[in-house]
Amino acid sequence: MAFLSRFVPSWVESFRHNRKGSVATTFSLSMIPVIGLMCAAVDFSTVAGTKAKIQSIADAASLAAVSETIVKPTYSWPQQKAESEKAAKATFDALMAVAGLDGASAQATYEITLKNNSVIASVCFSGTQKTMAMAVAGLANMEFAGCAAASSAPPLYVSVYVLADASGSMGIGASTADQTLMNQKLGCAFACHTLSWKVPMFNPDCKATGGWDDGRATPVCAKKIGAKTRFDIVRTALSDVIDDAGTMAKLPDQFRFAIYKFSNTLTEVQKVTSSLSTAKTAVNGMEMDIAGAGSNFRVGMQELLSKVPASGDGKTANSPKVILLLMTDGVEGNVKEYSQCRNVWVDGKQQNICNYWGAWNPDTNFTINNPGFYWGVERSQAIDSKVCDGFKNKGVTVATLNTEYITPPGSGDPRFQQIQSMLKPVIRQTMRDCATLPEFAYFATTPGEIAQATEMMFRSVMQKARLIK
Repeated sequence: MAFLSRFVPSWVESFRHNRKGSVATTFSLSMIPVIGLMCAAVDFSTVAGTKAKIQSIADAASLAAVSETIVKPTYSWPQQKAESEKAAKATFDALMAVAGLDGASAQATYEITLKNNSVIASVCFSGTQKTMAMAVAGLANMEFAGCAAASSAPPLYVSVYVLADASGSMGIGASTADQTLMNQKLGCAFACHTLSWKVPMFNPDCKATGGWDDGRATPVCAKKIGAKTRFDIVRTALSDVIDDAGTMAKLPDQFRFAIYKFSNTLTEVQKVTSSLSTAKTAVNGMEMDIAGAGSNFRVGMQELLSKVPASGDGKTANSPKVILLLMTDGVEGNVKEYSQCRNVWVDGKQQNICNYWGAWNPDTNFTINNPGFYWGVERSQAIDSKVCDGFKNKGVTVATLNTEYITPPGSGDPRFQQIQSMLKPVIRQTMRDCATLPEFAYFATTPGEIAQATEMMFRSVMQKARLIK
């Protein structure tokens, strides 16, 4: 070494032995990977933030798919699945559009299933985020993915109680054309309800025989001449509602129906049943009342109140949500048909027959309220909405359909005029007051309107059932 030192410049030898500045050099060299890691951390942090934002968007989309505005008991499963997926996608796309995710893109997939009677919405997403520092190392994008899921409240068990007006006034022609036809062939378009028993016995062809009580002015004859009454339309609409319930059902025995009708008194057409086919058969066989045939809404509601249970929360079959559908023209009348025995000729011989001959007395259980008017001793008046309070106090959801009168063109019947001018405006308000919510009160005149309103009445109540305490 001594020999070599003679040939090496002294400054080189000095540099070799000098240890000053080595820390700075080492630090500078070590900072290269540190800075790289820091830049990578920034990229990873950006991706994590992007994923968190999109995860929140996916959460919102899954919740939207099972919200109360989307999950409706009125939908069949194919409808529900389509609507939930549509809501999830619309929410995801809308929130992504305003999320401000620079350099990021993502796609989502949607799965809607039914499990344990609840709608389950799954929203899964995947995407990429552009990098900054790592792009120098050849990694231009980083991938991310995630999923969100939400579940709806289970569908409700529901007991539907129907009260249909079966009084004489529901024998009015359902449309102007029906009323005109009835007037031409039967001589009556208003309250054509008496003497139905006479038609097959005395006047099977519904011909004019010269007397007012010849048996033509009846629902039976209306059917024979091809006319439909208000009661016919209501009956068909109720039958369709039962079909709707079958389509909507997501649980075994989810819907129960009980059918009642009223005139002067209450008649049980079908006690509460979970068999929709049984309920439909009962409805299809339901006819207007002959005995009585007046319209005592107060008595009918009072009798029904004792038969309708308090409403439950609908979470179990033993605690169903109770709904009451009222279908009436809203006009009370104190007429009460009664049976009378007469000696009449039948099949060539005289017989003593006791039947309803169109004779009537005022209903002794009738309560006078205003407004109203008399036609002789016959009283017509608006119903009292307070009779609905007992059902509301039981938590029952009350919906109403007012089948309003149509006055036939050229009709001179003063009862039509009085109903239109005096009662109709009041009845509209009383029917609203009777309903649990104003939007549960429907009004219809034509057959098409009655059918549509009946369906809407049922569906609107079902849609909001979860919101009513």
